[in-house]
Amino acid sequence: MSVEDYISFFQNFDILLNDEQIEIEEIEVDEEPLIERAKYFFGKLSLRDPLHEKSDAALWHDAYNFAYVQKMQKADAKNAIDTRCLFLTTDQALTSFQREDHEAKNTAPVVIAPSQLLQMFAFSTTDSGYEETFIKFFASSSLGATFKYNNDDIQEILSRIGHYNGVSVKIAERILARELVSSRYFSATDEEKEEIIYNSVSDELLLELNLTKEQVTLLESQNTKLDNDCNVALQLLTENEEQFAIERLKLQSEAAEADRQRGIEEVARKKAEKVTKEATEYSAAQEELYADEKMEHWIKVRRRVFWLGIVLTIAVIGSSIFLWIHYKDSGCLGLLGALAIPLFIIPVGAGAYSPKVKSEQRRQILDAYHQKLKR
Repeated sequence: MSVEDYISFFQNFDILLNDEQIEIEEIEVDEEPLIERAKYFFGKLSLRDPLHEKSDAALWHDAYNFAYVQKMQKADAKNAIDTRCLFLTTDQALTSFQREDHEAKNTAPVVIAPSQLLQMFAFSTTDSGYEETFIKFFASSSLGATFKYNNDDIQEILSRIGHYNGVSVKIAERILARELVSSRYFSATDEEKEEIIYNSVSDELLLELNLTKEQVTLLESQNTKLDNDCNVALQLLTENEEQFAIERLKLQSEAAEADRQRGIEEVARKKAEKVTKEATEYSAAQEELYADEKMEHWIKVRRRVFWLGIVLTIAVIGSSIFLWIHYKDSGCLGLLGALAIPLFIIPVGAGAYSPKVKSEQRRQILDAYHQKLKR
């Protein structure tokens, strides 16, 4: 494992931050004045590094970020909380620059250490896992205060670590952070250095193994629970399917019975309709027969009355004329007064020949028939 391989792990910082659920706010700024300001800080930082412990690229990185964060801060901020934007770092050189530079120390702070940020957050409400996540994420960065290796030392340690299989970047990072390594490594012989690295790798791999075993045990427990839950779910599903089949058969049976009942009711309804129709037809026929019989009798009676009136009229007139001719007695004409009787009878009997009178009589007969049925 080379230094480049180790550093490359941290190059995709956006992915690492996203994994830790830390959001990145991207804000566009005017580059030209920002670069001029960064050049100004680059010159100051270069003067504070006469031994060139940092490369020009590292100094430019510090200067640019310092200038960028300062530009993003609230203009009238008096303290770190009011700035709304801070440069979080464990670089002691930047912390010293802010503390000792005349211009920087008289303005709102730009650089802040993780421990200082935690103290600021103590004034706000956070969820239960915040501090653990925060400390875990900056664990490697906190090496800046105690980790005094230069690149050659890191290269040597990583080279020794690279002899062992199964060592990830995170394990290498934890080994570099071990106080035992940093306190004994410089004064140890080559054999002791190898032993220190071997023991450190063994300890870390053992921790990884134990963690893996715990995770496997947890996964097995979860799998067992999932299997049990699956079996219970399958059993419930089977029971539900059986119950569903029973309910379906029951519903089908009820539907068949309902269809049968509807068929019976339909036959009964049609039969009732037929009987009702027949009864209605029979009743209408009976009504017509009754009316016809009554009308026939009524017409016969009226016709007899009519012709009786005619005969009486002829008889009265004929008798009066006969007696007047034979007896020459005008008193005989007094018989004509008897014509009042046939003249009363004839209009009554004439109704048998009048359609209007017959229609009215038929209606009266039917009304009387209906009243009789109601009783």
